[in-house]
Amino acid sequence: MIVYLAIFVVFFVLFGLYVLVGPKLWRPRVSVAASREIRKTWEQVEMQTDPHRKIMESAALLDRTLKEAGFTGTLGDKWKRASVYAGNTDAVWKAIKLRNVLAHEIGSKVSENEAAWVMEVFSKAMGTFLR
Repeated sequence: MIVYLAIFVVFFVLFGLYVLVGPKLWRPRVSVAASREIRKTWEQVEMQTDPHRKIMESAALLDRTLKEAGFTGTLGDKWKRASVYAGNTDAVWKAIKLRNVLAHEIGSKVSENEAAWVMEVFSKAMGTFLR
């Protein structure tokens, strides 16, 4: 009886560790070469002075990163699947929604602070998959 209990406890602990930590350990990764290219392009995006363009280009880089990691669909579809591996999911969704407003609503404005926030959020999300 004690042996069965010990096996159950070990199984339960291992399963719990897998559920809590597993996805972060075995997450899809972008190749080294693609990671290097994405980082290089990111530096160019950071140099942009137009906040609208910063957001649009950083969203495009997040999209490219997720594609290189093996996710398919729109940026939203990719993030829906990829978010299990990242920690700042709500912030990324808000940043994607802001990007969508800029892309689809004529005359929409964005501040430097909002652009800096989006860049920070997307950078953290991309870092989850880059090498």
